[in-house]
Amino acid sequence: MEMNIKKLGGTVVIWLAICLFIGKASAESSKYELGSLMAQYIESQDLIFQLRSTKCGYLIKIKIKNYDELKSEIYASIYPKLNDKERIELSNIYDAQFQRLHQANKITLEKNLKLYSDNGIDDKSACGLLVGSVSPQFQKALNNWERVTR
Repeated sequence: MEMNIKKLGGTVVIWLAICLFIGKASAESSKYELGSLMAQYIESQDLIFQLRSTKCGYLIKIKIKNYDELKSEIYASIYPKLNDKERIELSNIYDAQFQRLHQANKITLEKNLKLYSDNGIDDKSACGLLVGSVSPQFQKALNNWERVTR
């Protein structure tokens, strides 16, 4: 009987180790997912925010956060989920990464509007195409962000 208890004890230790390993991997995966969804959310918010300042802005009826509002929301949602090292990393890279993303979004919007114009598409149709292509991306990013930050 003693031998069976030792075997059972050994099995429990192995399963406990596996569960702890899976839990750690799951936590890392969750942080990766959180970071990925955060980037998608920031990109879509910024894209709509910038689209509002183009000739297509009249089609944007939803409230979009400006840079400071978005940063405050991100930090309030993310900081509690991060350790000290990760908080410092986020603080160090957020502004620079956002500025790169902001510039890339601006260029993308300008290129798309120019492309539509160069191909003879009138402004209203071009705006409809652009807003129609960005809206689903925005809604998906918003839904995913709300799912992981609740």
